[in-house]
Amino acid sequence: MPSTRGETVAHNFLSKLTGSFAMPAAENPTVAMVEAAYRHHNLDVRYINCEVSPDNLGDAVRGARAMGWIGFNCSIPHKVAVIQHLDGLGESAAVMGAVNCAVRRGDNQTPNSLDARIYNLKDTTANLIAKNEYTGVSLSAGYPGNIGLLFQGNIKQFRQGRINQLDSYVDITAADGDQAYNYATVSATIPAKTPQTTLAEQIQAALSEKSGSQPITTGYQPTFPQDPLIRGKCLYGMARDEAREFAWQNACKWSIQDGALTFIPYVSYIPNGQVPIISVKTGLIGVPEQTQAGINIKILINPAIKVGQLIQLDPNTPINQYRFGLDLPSQSTNPAIALQNAINKQGLYYVMHVDHFGDTRGQNWYSDMICLSVDATVTNVSALSALIQTGTQESVNAIQRYGGT
Repeated sequence: MPSTRGETVAHNFLSKLTGSFAMPAAENPTVAMVEAAYRHHNLDVRYINCEVSPDNLGDAVRGARAMGWIGFNCSIPHKVAVIQHLDGLGESAAVMGAVNCAVRRGDNQTPNSLDARIYNLKDTTANLIAKNEYTGVSLSAGYPGNIGLLFQGNIKQFRQGRINQLDSYVDITAADGDQAYNYATVSATIPAKTPQTTLAEQIQAALSEKSGSQPITTGYQPTFPQDPLIRGKCLYGMARDEAREFAWQNACKWSIQDGALTFIPYVSYIPNGQVPIISVKTGLIGVPEQTQAGINIKILINPAIKVGQLIQLDPNTPINQYRFGLDLPSQSTNPAIALQNAINKQGLYYVMHVDHFGDTRGQNWYSDMICLSVDATVTNVSALSALIQTGTQESVNAIQRYGGT
C-alpha cells in the first residue's frame, strides 16, 4: 500500500499457523474462541480445526512440523498418544512420576468414580490442586494404537502424603456428574402434546444447571416413543428422581457417562460400531467366571470398552460356572440368578459394569467387566420377585440385538 513517503510496503500473505487435532473435531468450539482472541490482539495467526484419526496422528504431527506451525493442541483421543510423536514435554506435561488408578463405571445411576495416586507430583502443581485452581480431571490410558479416555469428572477429594523421605504422593478422588446428581433440582410445567424428547431435554438442562465445572451434555439416547403426552405434567423435585421416573416410563436405565446424560433401553444396548471380539489373542486374562451378578471377564486395559455396549466373547472360551445353592431358601432365588448370569452360546454380552485398573509401577493394567448375556435380563434377586418371575419372565431375547425382534 502507498506510504506517506511515496514508498510501497509489501504485504505479507503468509499467516502463522496453529490448530487442533481431535476426532471428532466438528463439535470442538476452540477454533472460534482462539481466532477471536487472535483478531482482538491484531495477530496474523490462523487456528485450524483438524479431524485426525489415531492411525494418522503421527503423520499430522510431522505435517504440522513440515509446514512450520508454531503450535497445536490435541483433544480426545490424542491427549496421551501424541507424546510419542513430540520432541519433548513442557513443564506442565512433565510434572508427575508414576500413577496408579482405579476407574469404576456402571450403567446404574450412581456416579462413576476415579481413585488415583500420583507419585512425586511437582509441588507447585499439587498446591494448585489444593487451592482448587484445578477442579477437573481426565484420565486416558491404553496400549499403543488403542489409547483413549477412561474417565472424566470433577475432583472431589485431594490428599497428600509420603511413602518415605524420597517419595511423596497425591491421592485424588473424582466423580463423574456427582454434583448434578446430588444437587440439581427441576421445576417445570410440561403442557399436553409435548414429545418425550422434550422431557429428556428439560431433565438434562436441570442437571447441567447444577453441574459446576462439568457441563452435562447429551449422551446416547434411543428413539423415544413418538406419542406425545396425553395430559400436562409437572417436573418438580430432584432432577435425578425425574430422570429415574422418565427412564422407567420409557423402559430404560439412565446414567451420566463422562458428563453425558445417557439412556439405555432394558432390552437393547448402545450401537457402537464394530463389536469388540474378546479372546486370548485380543487380551483376555484368565478364565471368565459366571457369578451371581453376571459373567465376569478380565482383559488387558481397553478404553474402547464402554458401559452399555455389546462385546463378543470367543464362543470357544471356557467359562467357570456358578455353584447354585442347595438349601431351601436358594430354591426361590436360583431361577432369578439363572436369568441374571446366563451364558450365551454365541458369546454375545452386554457390558453392565467395567472397572479399569492401572499402575505404572507395577503390572496391573486391566479392565474388569460384569456382563449380561443378550438373552438375559437384570432381575431383582429377592425370594418374592423370583417366585413371581419364574412363571412370567421371558427367558430369551430380554436383552437383544439393537433393533432386533
